[in-house]
Amino acid sequence: MSSTAEVTIDHGSLDVSTDSVTMTIDGEEVAATVRKSGNSTIVTFNNGADFPPGAHVVSVSWEETTDPTPRSSGFAFFVSPGIVQDIVINDTPAIYLTLGNSVGNTTFASAGTGIDGRLDGDGGGPSLVKDRAAVGAPNGALFFDRSKNQSIFLADHEATNNTGGNPGTTNRSYELWFQSRNLPTSSDDLAVQRSNRQIIFEEGGTTRGISIYLDGTQTENPTEANLHFLAWNLAETVWGGTATPLHTDGSTDISTPIQPGVPYHIVYVFDTNPDVTGSLTAYVNGEMVGQVNNAGLLFNHTDDTGLGGSYSETAFHDGIQGASESLHFDGSIDEFAVYDGVSFDSAKVKAHYDSGSNEVPFEGQEPPEPPADGGPASIAISTDTDGNIVLTFEGALWSAEQVEGPFETVDGASSPMTVAAEQARRFYQTGN
Repeated sequence: MSSTAEVTIDHGSLDVSTDSVTMTIDGEEVAATVRKSGNSTIVTFNNGADFPPGAHVVSVSWEETTDPTPRSSGFAFFVSPGIVQDIVINDTPAIYLTLGNSVGNTTFASAGTGIDGRLDGDGGGPSLVKDRAAVGAPNGALFFDRSKNQSIFLADHEATNNTGGNPGTTNRSYELWFQSRNLPTSSDDLAVQRSNRQIIFEEGGTTRGISIYLDGTQTENPTEANLHFLAWNLAETVWGGTATPLHTDGSTDISTPIQPGVPYHIVYVFDTNPDVTGSLTAYVNGEMVGQVNNAGLLFNHTDDTGLGGSYSETAFHDGIQGASESLHFDGSIDEFAVYDGVSFDSAKVKAHYDSGSNEVPFEGQEPPEPPADGGPASIAISTDTDGNIVLTFEGALWSAEQVEGPFETVDGASSPMTVAAEQARRFYQTGN
């Protein structure tokens, strides 16, 4: 991308009145600089930041000193959305997990504080797949199987939910892509309705926190569900519910319908203040779907953070939810990022959505195939008394020098296998 637009007027022996020169970009006049160079006049505008993705038109008008007839010239240019990882990293996330790489039970941070994600659940946790929710990312996504209670655990960190001095969060943006396989069903029994819900992301607990989840709207074979964005702080300055009794009342809830098999890009933006007049804004696929203006500071909330499931108590739009193992998501999650101290505006949200929607070739870590006999593939890592690494695994063992691969079968490997501690770093996974 570029932040500069420049037009050169070649006027030969004629002269251009510099005071007459104007430049417009996309129909709006800009503060361009004008300089002479020989028989040319050069008109330059520096946008201060990369031009947003999409088509742009630059036009320059001028008059010659000997002829006041207005003249003009210009050009059009197109800014590609680019690879989504470049767009995300350029906005300096505090946490960034592409979710397109994993070894053992870990998916690795790509930027920010270096927080990795721990894969939990049956079968070794969510599995790497090539079916991307964000096709603008060259690597895959992680697939969460609700029947296997799969989720990703994220540790508490001062850049996200446990800030030193506990000043309260005023500006923050959360971003991810997801695609559902099976949606939750609805029920006339509220307890069943709540247990059917699927958490996409949550942090905190019953007193303070955030929850992004799916809620059923159809009793069987659902083709639609509601996507909810909810935040609350029920201590210090109370908003989103009541402190006594401890209860979320849905006053900060934003919801919109979604369908299975459709990729969605979601962004949840905090722009809050101590006066409880701040805003919470939710975007889906580049468009704002709702905003509430009764949010205050979100103070530290260390009851664990999860993708695809809940790791502690949480809350919904209709009240507090105790710890549960039945709230897991069913589908894929891709390109998760948290931007601390930044409240995305609509233009930035749209730029991120466009980049993730602009399909690029798959070049990431290849998902391992299942063992030929259909048995489980798993790996556990430990150390022996000499400090060597011990790999205990089922299925065939693959290794690579880089986390993104390429992975190759370790010929003759049998479980358990000992790897000398001084050996150069390698990454391992099981497959066929």
